[in-house]
Amino acid sequence: MSSTHVGLDAGSTGFLVGGSVLVCGALSFVVPGLTSWAVGQEWLPAQDLLPTLEDAAHAAPFVVRLGVMLLVGLALGLFLRHASRTIEVADSELWVVEGGKRTRWGRRQVASVSLSGRRISLRDATDAELVEVSLDSPPADVRRELAERGWPLVD
Repeated sequence: MSSTHVGLDAGSTGFLVGGSVLVCGALSFVVPGLTSWAVGQEWLPAQDLLPTLEDAAHAAPFVVRLGVMLLVGLALGLFLRHASRTIEVADSELWVVEGGKRTRWGRRQVASVSLSGRRISLRDATDAELVEVSLDSPPADVRRELAERGWPLVD
């Protein structure tokens, strides 16, 4: 049985990963100042580690700081992309996917599916809510895929 994964579109993925890289790259300009400020803040954890971090931030050439922060941004963006909540649809079941966790609902369990913006709600035959979650998938793509597979959509 084939299923279709409706995830983030290319534009959203690019914005998420690219934005993370740009923000972290911009932070590389202020890392020395931030570490100097953080050393005197008693409420921050790891006060014994902060002076070493401050020394490293001031000693490292800007290009090294920039490279490290760009890699941190890339890792952060890819992590956020992986952790996004999406949906996978088949003829007889659907899954809400979040990170590595997949939660399944069979067609027999679901009497109605409603979409409101990015929120999806599944209800059983007694009108009890099985789940209501906000998806990161494009709503139009989710609606189209559910309709094509004959899921009972209600407005």
